[in-house]
Amino acid sequence: MSMKGRMMGLAGNFKRTIEQIAGNNVRDIRGNVRGTQKYFGYVSAVHTGDVEDDSMKWTVDVAEYKYDPDFPDSGYYHEGCLITAIRNNVEGVMLVPSLGSEVIVEIDPETNEEYVTMFSHVDIINLNSHKKIRVGVVETADIDTTTDEGDDYDELQKTGKSSVTEYDPDEINNEVTDGTDTCEISQTAKKYSVNMSDNGGFEIGNDGIPHVNGDSKHLVLFEQLSSTLNSLCNALSALEVNTTTGMPVPTFPAAIEQVQSAISALKSEALLVGK
Repeated sequence: MSMKGRMMGLAGNFKRTIEQIAGNNVRDIRGNVRGTQKYFGYVSAVHTGDVEDDSMKWTVDVAEYKYDPDFPDSGYYHEGCLITAIRNNVEGVMLVPSLGSEVIVEIDPETNEEYVTMFSHVDIINLNSHKKIRVGVVETADIDTTTDEGDDYDELQKTGKSSVTEYDPDEINNEVTDGTDTCEISQTAKKYSVNMSDNGGFEIGNDGIPHVNGDSKHLVLFEQLSSTLNSLCNALSALEVNTTTGMPVPTFPAAIEQVQSAISALKSEALLVGK
C-alpha cells in the first residue's frame, strides 16, 4: 500500500475514534441519540389516582411490540410512562389511554422521563377550561381532491347544518340548526329556556313553573287540560248515590256543564295549535 493510502486509512480510523469519543453517553445501547428515540407499543397497565405510589399515579406501562418476557433483548417494557405534562393533572387537560391501545412513547432529554405522545383509544377525557369551551360540528361542502386549485378546508362553503355547545363558567348554551329551523337551549343555575325558531318556546325559573314565550300554545293547552280534568274529578267525587236504585244522582249539573264547555274549548284550541 502506498504512503498516501496508509495516511488515508489512519485518517479514517482517527475520525471514527473521535466520533466514538464524542458520542460517548450521547447514544443509548440501540444507537439512538438520547432524548430523541421513540417507542411503539401497547398499554399493558393503567395506574389511576387510586394507587398508593404517588410516582405511579396517572401513568401507564407500555410494552413494545417486540417485547417478550422470556427474551429481554427482544424489546423493552416501560413502566410509569407519563400521560400528561404534570402528574395527576385532573384539574387541567388529561387523556387516559385504554388498556391495550396502541401508543407512542418519547423520552424527555432533560429528565429522562418517558411520556405518551399519541394513542389510539382513550377511557377518560378530562378537559377543564378556566374561561370557555366550545364544541360543535359545522357541516361544509366536500373538498375537491381532483384539483389543486380548489378551496382549502377553511374556505369550504357551509351547508347551514350545525350543532354547537358552548360552556361558560355560569352558563351552557346549545344550538342545533338544519339551515331552516333552529333550536336553542340555554341553562344557568336559575333558569332553563328553550327557543324553537318560529314555534316559540318556554322558560323554567326558580319557581319550577314553565313560562310560555313566543307563539307556542302547547303549555297553555296543557294547563287548560289540567284544570279541566281537575274540575271533572271534583264533579265526579261530588255525585251522590241513591240508596234505593243505586244510581248516581247529579247534584252539581253546573260543574258538569263547565267541564263540557272546557272540553269544547280545548278541542278548538288543539286545532289552532296543530296549524
